[in-house]
Amino acid sequence: MAARIPPSLAWLIDKRSRLGAELQKAREAVDRAKHLIHELEALELDLAALDRTLAMHEIVIDKDLIEPRLSQPRRIGLKHGELTHALLAIIREHDGEPVPMMLLIEEVAKRHPHLWGRLEAKHQLRESVRYRLKGLAQKKVLQRHPPLEGSTDRRWSICDESFVDDLA
Repeated sequence: MAARIPPSLAWLIDKRSRLGAELQKAREAVDRAKHLIHELEALELDLAALDRTLAMHEIVIDKDLIEPRLSQPRRIGLKHGELTHALLAIIREHDGEPVPMMLLIEEVAKRHPHLWGRLEAKHQLRESVRYRLKGLAQKKVLQRHPPLEGSTDRRWSICDESFVDDLA
């Protein structure tokens, strides 16, 4: 028979566990902040270099009049076509059964672990997979299935295997 843990000790263990999780979350936030600081410093150096280059030009340009403009979101770190090949391979492995999108994302992340590090990378991967699946559905390569009852996750399967072989 197992010894009974007194409520006061159970409370202390629970408190220790929760504080440990908060500490881990704070350390991860500090790591993200350090990464952002390094990224900020690099961007400031690039901007200063561009300002010096603009100053050398014979046409005088007031750099303060140049409005900041957001660039396109970064692509995930895969070569052209790699995401499509990974998605089709994962769907093929399920022998014609429709595969939920979250399972596809997790499997792509397992095959390419560098894509799953930071929160921003997770969001980018999720969006890239979502848009790629939609594109393949428009080309009639994949078929979209409604989510199972109690789920919001759409499922995907291959429409015509012979057409998919032409893509590979």
